[in-house]
Amino acid sequence: MNKKLASKDEYGTVPAMNRILFSLPLFGLLILTGCGKVTQVSSKTPEAVTFDLKFSTQLISTSDADYKTASTNYFTTADNPLFTVIYGIGKNGKNQELSWGKALLTFKTATSTGNTAKVTALRKGDIELDAADYTWSKLSYDMANKTWNTDAKKIKLGYPLYIVAVFNSKGRAYLTILDAKRVSGNTSLTLSALTPYETFISTLVLQDLQEQKGVAEATATSGELKAFFSEDWFDLIQYQMPVTTATKFNPESPSFVYARELEKRLLAVYGLFKQNESDEALSLIEKYRKDPTHWVGAKADAALVAKLKLAKP
Repeated sequence: MNKKLASKDEYGTVPAMNRILFSLPLFGLLILTGCGKVTQVSSKTPEAVTFDLKFSTQLISTSDADYKTASTNYFTTADNPLFTVIYGIGKNGKNQELSWGKALLTFKTATSTGNTAKVTALRKGDIELDAADYTWSKLSYDMANKTWNTDAKKIKLGYPLYIVAVFNSKGRAYLTILDAKRVSGNTSLTLSALTPYETFISTLVLQDLQEQKGVAEATATSGELKAFFSEDWFDLIQYQMPVTTATKFNPESPSFVYARELEKRLLAVYGLFKQNESDEALSLIEKYRKDPTHWVGAKADAALVAKLKLAKP
């Protein structure tokens, strides 16, 4: 049996009850859309706010004599392949990989123009990369200036800290740490070259972050540490960059974990200085001198002591 349509009255209109029933779906829609206006809600997720990043890493030859610190601090063309990664560090201290890249360097000898270098940029799975893109950084080599250049695109904003690294397959890395303030408001950011000094400061930040159980707000910033451990002071300590202590280092998912005694001691001295407890810091240095294997040399020690004495109230 066919269902009857709502009957009309003698004036050709639908009776009141039927009009109410027919209007319920529309009434519900008006309630959902507000103010009686029907709108279409898009289900498309808004695109994340991002920034682009460029930076370089200096190389040396093992025969170069003009470097200030140990030659093991520097990459050479023998570090092949080379990798780069950018991590966002969340408020819980966990890393989120935002960009990654790999490069193979091949030299060719030409009789008239000298050596030429060919770089093959790769993404994970050893898929050749034509240009930097979301999640993939591109490494290129500047033969004239002996630098590796990194181009990273569409790095997601919103993290308290960022780890930027160029590293080899053994886990030795050049590092820099960026905070949210440094990257906010930028659609494009070009960094100074990653150096052993920048790596030293960043290693301190990462080791302090580990000691603070991943709480970024409680961790010493790069700026604070640079103000205390100046680059001139760094040149006195004959620093050798550490290799990450992560077991079974995997270049496709690198982990930069540091727990060396030297950095631990330097952070302890800095922590006391920050709390205006210079006398306690000086006493700690006297203790550390008894174990020089994990402490700085005489010149760096004297400079640190002088700084702490100046800071005394």
